[in-house]
Amino acid sequence: MASWPDLKQYIDTKYKIQDDKGDLVNLIFTFPNDNNRSQIVTIGLRTLNGEEWVTIDSPIGKMSEVDVTRAVQLAGDLVCGAISSVQDWVTLRDSFPIANLDTNEFEAPLHLICGTADDLEKELTGGADRV
Repeated sequence: MASWPDLKQYIDTKYKIQDDKGDLVNLIFTFPNDNNRSQIVTIGLRTLNGEEWVTIDSPIGKMSEVDVTRAVQLAGDLVCGAISSVQDWVTLRDSFPIANLDTNEFEAPLHLICGTADDLEKELTGGADRV
């Protein structure tokens, strides 16, 4: 995958896109080993110094419902992902350049971000997706 259109085409063949806003794609990620578990995820295009980057954001909870200090503490040992915010949501985010991106370099962070965000959501809000 060398471009955003290539990545979007891959995502469309592998996952069910809920909403496509051009440079943002929303989908419900269903965990491979547990069809009863799912996590909302937004995959987006960003440009930094002329280079295309992909972002993966998965919500943890509303800003007003999450102890952000605790979220940052829990995320401190993560290898993949960092606490971020999108509008009034606390999210777990990872970013990487699209150029020369291999399938596993997209899939591994996607699975890790979704799984970790789901775990943090349970720990910090006690609930499931409420978007």
